[in-house]
Formats: sequence, C-alpha cells, structure tokens
Amino acid sequence: MTQKTINSSPRRPLSLRQLLGIAHDGDPLWDQVRAMQLQASQQFLSLKMAMSIVYASCLALTLRDAYGVAALAAWCGLVIAASIACHNALRSEELGGARGRARVQSIWAATAVLAIPNLLWMIPAIFLTDLTNADQALTVFLVSTAMMASTVLLFSAPVMCLTQLGLLTGALITGLLLKSNLLNAAVVAGFAACMASVIVQHARAFIAARLDEAELKDKNATITLLLREYEEAQGDWLWQIDSEGRLVHLTDRMAGMLGREPDDLVGRHFVTLIAGGDDEAAMRPLALKTLAYQIESQAPFTDLVVPVMIDEQPRWWQLSAQPIVDEDGIHRGFRGVGSDITEARLSEDKINRMARYDALTGLPNRALLMDGLEEALIRAHRLRRVCALMFIDLDRFKSINDTLGHQIGDKLLCEVAHRIEDSTDDGHRIGRLGGDEFAIVVREADDDKAVIELGERLIDRLSDTYEIDGHKLSIGASIGIAFGPSDGASAHNLIRSADLALYRAKDAGRGVVRRYLPEMHREAEERRQLETELRSALKNGELTLAYQPIIASHTQKIEGFEALLRWTHPALGEVPPDKFVPIAEEAGLITSIGEWVIRSACAEAVNWPDNIRLAINLSPLQFANPNLTTVILSSLSKNGLSPTRLEVEITEGVFLAENAYTLATLHQLEAIGVRIALDDFGTGYSSLGYLRKANFSKIKIDRSFVRGAAQNSDESVAIIRAIVAMAGSLGMETTAEGAETEEEYESVRDLGCGQVQGFFFSHPMSAAQANALVSEPEGEPNVVRRNFG
Repeated sequence: MTQKTINSSPRRPLSLRQLLGIAHDGDPLWDQVRAMQLQASQQFLSLKMAMSIVYASCLALTLRDAYGVAALAAWCGLVIAASIACHNALRSEELGGARGRARVQSIWAATAVLAIPNLLWMIPAIFLTDLTNADQALTVFLVSTAMMASTVLLFSAPVMCLTQLGLLTGALITGLLLKSNLLNAAVVAGFAACMASVIVQHARAFIAARLDEAELKDKNATITLLLREYEEAQGDWLWQIDSEGRLVHLTDRMAGMLGREPDDLVGRHFVTLIAGGDDEAAMRPLALKTLAYQIESQAPFTDLVVPVMIDEQPRWWQLSAQPIVDEDGIHRGFRGVGSDITEARLSEDKINRMARYDALTGLPNRALLMDGLEEALIRAHRLRRVCALMFIDLDRFKSINDTLGHQIGDKLLCEVAHRIEDSTDDGHRIGRLGGDEFAIVVREADDDKAVIELGERLIDRLSDTYEIDGHKLSIGASIGIAFGPSDGASAHNLIRSADLALYRAKDAGRGVVRRYLPEMHREAEERRQLETELRSALKNGELTLAYQPIIASHTQKIEGFEALLRWTHPALGEVPPDKFVPIAEEAGLITSIGEWVIRSACAEAVNWPDNIRLAINLSPLQFANPNLTTVILSSLSKNGLSPTRLEVEITEGVFLAENAYTLATLHQLEAIGVRIALDDFGTGYSSLGYLRKANFSKIKIDRSFVRGAAQNSDESVAIIRAIVAMAGSLGMETTAEGAETEEEYESVRDLGCGQVQGFFFSHPMSAAQANALVSEPEGEPNVVRRNFG
C-alpha cells in the first residue's frame, strides 16, 4: 500500500494574522499549531538565555570605562535576572504549550514576558551618544548579534521574534540618529528588514508544516477513535505483519483473545502463533495451510476462516487482509482485520447437525441417510458390488405411545436406536426416518443371506421386553430389504423397493423379514390404480351391499343379516373385499365409505320384520372417528330403526389401535342399546382380555375352528366348547362363521353354538332377495333355502 500525502490539495497563503499566530482563537487546529510554536521556541530558551548573559557580560566589560562599573554591573545583573525569569516563565505549563493547545492570549503573554529583557537591551542601544566610535560600533555589533541570534532561535514564534526585533531595531536606530549617524541607522534598518523577511519566510514554512502535522494528528486521532468504536461495536480487531510474517502491530482486543499482552506478541510469527505451536501437527488444518500460502504468495484474502488453538481449546477466527507495498513496489507485509466467530461457527455446526441428525435418537436423519445410500450405490456401481437398504417399522408402538404418553414413547425409541446400533457393524449407516421407522444402509451386501439373517436377529432383539420408567413394554418389528443396484439403480428406486418389501412384511402378519421381489412393484401399481378408481367408486354407484343370513342353528330360522360391502368394477368386475377394503383403510376412504354402509344398511333393514337384526362390520379406523356414534344415531333416527336391532361387529384391531375415543365410543353405543359383537374370536393374541373392554352381546367364532371341529380336531373342539361355555356364563350369544358343509354345520350345532353363518345355508344376496326372503306369508317356516341365489 503506497504512502500518500494526507492533504494533496494546495494550501492557501497564510494571512498576516495567521502567520503571527493571533488568528482563529479557539479553533482546535490552530490551538494545536500555537502550542507547537511555543514548544519549538522552548527548545532554544536555555541557549538564548546563555547567549543573552554572555552578550550582556561582554557589553558590560566593553563599556565599563564609559559608564562605570557599578552602573554596568547593575544593568548586567538586571539583564541576567530578567533572562532567567523569562526562561522560567516561558517554560511554564500556561506559556509553554505543554497542554497541547494554546490560545492567542498565551502567545501575547509569552511575547510580553520575552519583551522584558529586550527592554533592558534597549538602554545601551539608545545611549550611544556618549560613546566613542569604537565603543559605539561594538555596542551596535553586540546588540545586532543578540538580535540576529534571537531571530534564528525564535523564528517558530514570529510575533515574539518580530516584537524583539522591532524593540532592538528601534532602540539602535534611535541611538544612531541621536548621534547623527544616518548611514549606520540606514544600515541597521536594512539589516532589520532582511531579518524580518527571513523571519516571515521561516515562520511561514514552519507554520505550514505544523498545520499539516496538526491536521494529520487530528485525522489520526479521528481514525483511531473510529477504529476503536468499530472494534468495540463489531468485535473485530486490527493486525499487521511484516514481510517475514511476524506481527508488528495488533490491537488490545486481539491480544486479549490470545490471553497475552500486545508487547509479548509483537515479533511472533503470525501463522504459527494462531496455530498454537511450532510442530508440524499444528499446521495440518487446510485453512491454516491456505493462510500460510496466501501470505507467502503476497495475495489478498477475504473472510478466510481458520482454526485457532487458545489454551489448547479450539476457536475459529475470520481473517481478511491486504498486502502492504511501498512507493518502490517492495512488499512490506500485510495489514488486516480479524474477528472471533467461534459462537457463530458452533451455532452453524449445531444447525447443520440438527438438519442432518435426528434430535431424539442422535441417529442420522433421512437426509444424511440418503446421502449414505447414494455413496453406497455409487461404490456398488464402480466396484461391481452389492449394497442393501433395510427399512424397519416397529409393531404396536402406536398403542404404547397413545396409552403411556409421548415421553415413554420417546424413551422407547431411544432404546430401540441403541439396540439397532448394538446389533450392527460400524460399516452400516443407521438412521431414523421419522416416527417409528428406522433404516440401515449396508455397504457390503454381497452375501444376501447374511443381510436377511441380520434382519431376523434385529427382529428378535427388538422384540425383547423393554423396561422404561417402571413399565415393561413389548413391541415387534417388520423389516423390508432391497438390494442395489439390482432392485434399484438410484436411491429413489431402491427406497421404493425397500418400502414395498416392508409393506409385504407387514401384510404378512408383521414380525417378519421380506426382501423385494419384482412382482411387488406390479402389485403396488395395481393397488395404486385401484385406490385411484376406488375414490370415485362410491360416487359412480359401483359400491353395493350384499346381505348374508345369520341362522339359528337348531331351528334354521333367519335371525339376522350381515351387511357385506361389494365393489363391481366396470372393467375388472367383482373386486374381492379383502383386496379393496385394506386399500380404503390405507387411503383414508374407509370413514366415508363406512358411513355410507351404515346409512344404506339401516335404510334397508327397516323393511324387515322387527325380529330380524342387522349386523355391520366396523373398521378399527372407523372407531377412531369421534363422530361414529353421531352417524349411527342419525341413521337409526332417520330410518326409524330401533338401536336394539343393530349389531356392530368389531375385531381386536379396534383395541390394538386404541385411542382416547375407542372405549368412549363403545360405551356410548352400549348406552343407546346397540349390540356389540366380537368378530374372529380366538385368532388374536389376547382375545379373552378384550372381553373386559366392553359388554359384548355376541362372540363370533372364527371359521378356522369351525373347519377344525368338522375334521374332529381335538384342539378346535375344545376351543369351541370353551367359548360356548364362557359366552353362556356371561350372557352372550355365539355365532359360528364359515359353515360351508353339512358336517361343519352339524358339528358346531352339536357343540352348542346358537347361530351359524356360511355358504351351507346361503351365499350373500342382494337387498331385494333378502327382503323377499324375510317377507314370506306368516305361518310358513322362515327357513333359508340352502345355496339360495
């Protein structure tokens, strides 16, 4: 950086008042200049006092014969005393400019003090008439020499210098004129004029220089103040190094950051200092190497973030600097600014971690996990290897989260994360996708059997009992696995394949591992297409209800109908309920479809005799709807159907998905008289326990036991007998489902089941057929004709 003149514009000529230092009184700039004038004159006060004493002594010795020793001794003593007093007065704080600023009165006061010894010098100058020519010439010489010496020594303060010159010149000319020595008077006047000119020229140059100095000082003070304010406001600091990279200047703030005094740091190598040591290890960070390279190459840099070791603690500084180049183009170092951004860097790192890691478990989140999957796929492509993606979904977690609260649920998720980490290798990247879903990226998956075995071990480990805050909890897990790049060459496709495999695992009953197969994609596409068309099926009148009779096992009379949902697709024909009902549940359509079933079935049942009941299956998702009771009441009221004729069938899935509304809805239905039946009894994990949840009116025995009883399975026979006995003791009815043969019908009848339902008596029929069947003339037996319709 080339040094330049602070004020490059030409200065206007000084006026006489400015030259004399008696203008701009109170102006801070001129007050500084006047102080500099007084301080400059102080430098020669001792010499001037000594010269005045010497000249006075010489003059007294020369003129002792003319005026007498006593008179000249007195005069000489007065001159010496006045010179000393003048010397001391001009060195005082008020008159010497020691305060850095001087007003006009200080100049006048100093001039008046200086005039006192000059008035004493006027005495021999005036009284020249009594002297011989030789003494007169010597007197003029000594006075003129004293006058010239004062001019040289006091030119920095022209008003003082010119005042002294005027007094002595006036005295000499007066003395010479009284002696009638016109020529010498003229010579003295000319000499005085020359001296005055010299005084003015030197004073002009001196004052101009002092003005520049004062302006520079003022500007430096302003810049220093601004820099100090900037440093305090911004938290930044200034630093400067020489061409060897050693500190030549640094502010107190930077020294404070390093825990040292500025003087202790000057001369230290800048890069090594902030690296925290001289060893090679300290210079390993790339940012420090970049800083060293920038300094070595003499290149400017901006916002370079470097690590700094302070008391063995890492911090982060942000540095910017420009090289210093003198007028000859020689590199002299760097001058720059720095700031400590450690807190901002830590906050940024925290934000970045929050953006890439799960806040609850500390595992990588979906974004970071997908980055790992992309890397694994790239590696697999390049090395012709195999990687794998495992999706893990927890079973029965939602019920724990809903019943025990999110705090327990969160702790359970953390424990699950720990178990997954303990069961996997360091080379696997584990992540939480959200909720109760986890994933594992397996970089080395050439042995697909080993990956599947890992999934099976994980299911076993995750299914072990958990103890959290005094609660013993049991969950399970389902896992879907896809292998890349065969099951997906991109991360998106591999994720889709793993998700389809997980769906298949959950559809298979949960708690199992399934790997992706190509037909899963076709099935998924079919499901997607069915979901799209199912959304418009209700509006297009494609959904209908069929009714299957429920028969008294001993009299074979109809006691009710179960309403069954049917979908007649315009292109596919009849779509099985077990195919489209799960789709409706997953797509969130089951609520609207379920309401339509309730309203339509109630509107049809009102046409039946009062002793015929209507049974409707309710999905667990319908029970989660707080408006279910309102919908049922509205349908019953609108159609004038007694609540006791309505029977809702639920499965244990209602309790697996239990929430705040489930039990309340059950109790509300009981209160209005609606009958509740527990469907598929005996196939769940704890069907007996569910009997305590509500006052069930009926238990429906699953068809698997019915088939087993007809085949003389001791286990099935024992279970049916136990169910019948338990139901009888609790005042419940029993219905055997799926009786398709005469043997099955007779076996459940003989075992005591009160009702039978199945193809042996009738397939599901249309509403018109059901209405015709129960509308036979009174007196004729209301018996279902086998295989009706």
